[in-house]
Amino acid sequence: MNLPAIPEPATFDRPTFEQAVPGILAWLDTVDELEVVLEADARSLALETYLAGRAEDVGPAQTVARMSEVRIGELLGPAEATNGRPLPAPVKGLHHARRNEFRLMAEWRTLVEERLPATREAVLKAIDKQRRRSIDAEARSITTLDADDWTGKRFALLAGTLRGRLGDLAEAGVDMVVTDPPYATEYMELWGELGEASAKVLKPQGILMALTGQIRLPEVMFSLACHLDWGWAYCQYMPGANSRILARHVGQAWKPWLAFSNGPWPSGRVDWHPDVLDGTLAKSRYRWEQSIEPAVQLVKTLCPEGGVVLDPFCGTGTYGLAALLAGRRFIGIEPDAERLALAAERLAEAD
Repeated sequence: MNLPAIPEPATFDRPTFEQAVPGILAWLDTVDELEVVLEADARSLALETYLAGRAEDVGPAQTVARMSEVRIGELLGPAEATNGRPLPAPVKGLHHARRNEFRLMAEWRTLVEERLPATREAVLKAIDKQRRRSIDAEARSITTLDADDWTGKRFALLAGTLRGRLGDLAEAGVDMVVTDPPYATEYMELWGELGEASAKVLKPQGILMALTGQIRLPEVMFSLACHLDWGWAYCQYMPGANSRILARHVGQAWKPWLAFSNGPWPSGRVDWHPDVLDGTLAKSRYRWEQSIEPAVQLVKTLCPEGGVVLDPFCGTGTYGLAALLAGRRFIGIEPDAERLALAAERLAEAD
């Protein structure tokens, strides 16, 4: 199939090209030859770069380039379709990271079309933001509100939210908070709520350990530092994960645990210890379930023997299980009845 009229920079004529754009976009929806679409993308990218360098309007060229990339993603199909099969030459020529970007653009075609004209980076950033919102909304959704509390010999699970159950923690004598709050921008207010509540329920020199992402790290640290004293940052490796942070073009292989204390950091209360933690993937029960080994290390190191650990965003109880395995007691808070029941089941087995 012949390429449409995508001019070389040296022969670019704006009125002619702009008039041709609707026909080029219609052509892209019909072509089934990957090599041909790759060539169209290369030409439109060259034109986009040329016009940007001359500070001219790049809109039409960007529109053709982005929709070429959407079509490449559609022709590539899902990654699973190529598992165990030799890759065709045109596919081999694309780096796997670039292939994944094109597949994302195809999956989110409507969003791409809404953002046009735009650079590839801007489109991918918008997709990443929307994906995170969708995933958060699904994974954090509360399916049942009328949950019951659960109790065991060494644990208590409270149905509700941190704000709603804060009064029940007044006499709990919490030695350590270990938690993994939501990272997305729309949940930032929870970090301030966490810091304020931890300052109220932690014993003097009690420690808050919070796992977080890095996109909003400055805001997270500020929210906690308004109420607690800064301690340290611990590194949790994520072997095999290497999440791709599109907004930064970084392959993330670790996450920080942020340590704050209720009063001066208790250096004399804890022994010397490393700040790099073991970590393995563990998401078989719940999308946001975290690895248990780092939490066990932290609890054994920083929480007094027989002490009380609190997780106000309990989920399925991973950090509760870590507390029990480390020989401590645990209090968890979770609004969703299904997740709370799963946490109770897990903790009862270890209690």
